[in-house]
Amino acid sequence: MNRQTDGKNAESNEPVARPAKHADVLAQALTDLVQAVEFSPLGVGAIKAVAAAKAVLQKQVASHWSPLSGAMSDEQYIAHRGMACPSCGSRDIGAGSMEADGDSATQDVSCRACGGGWADVYKLAGYSDLDGGIDTEAVEAVVIDVRDRASKYGFSIDTAEQAREVVAETCDLLDSSVTEREREIAVNELTS
Repeated sequence: MNRQTDGKNAESNEPVARPAKHADVLAQALTDLVQAVEFSPLGVGAIKAVAAAKAVLQKQVASHWSPLSGAMSDEQYIAHRGMACPSCGSRDIGAGSMEADGDSATQDVSCRACGGGWADVYKLAGYSDLDGGIDTEAVEAVVIDVRDRASKYGFSIDTAEQAREVVAETCDLLDSSVTEREREIAVNELTS
């Protein structure tokens, strides 16, 4: 029976082959698959399979990181959800205030373990949970009433000032709680 010490056969001092980790074997298989079929003519199903394999491979590569391999890539940092230092991997990090500019924002972050500092980058992806805002039904009711009265009484609305006056009258007649911004939207609709 051969004994192993420090990754070498104790009797022959030859390196002992270690079994590959399942994740490493999977990553290599996916890499080989992507390289083998990426530039071949493929059907839709095969294209989707290659895309799925690439996604799994990117996650696999991103999640396997060590400080000895250098600073994390963006993909690796995102795989760690921005909750680890990209230099040493410590989760003992702190963040400063955000600074927004257009459709992106940055936030200074620092690592208490190694003293590293970096900026997280955020991109606007949309919005959610809008509460309140414009009452489009009320604005539409004002616009319809103004147009109906203009048609019935034979007057036209040629300027924004005329539209403001008629919109104000309509809001009074309808006893509407239309906001100033909603009134401006009605004016713009009537004069466009």
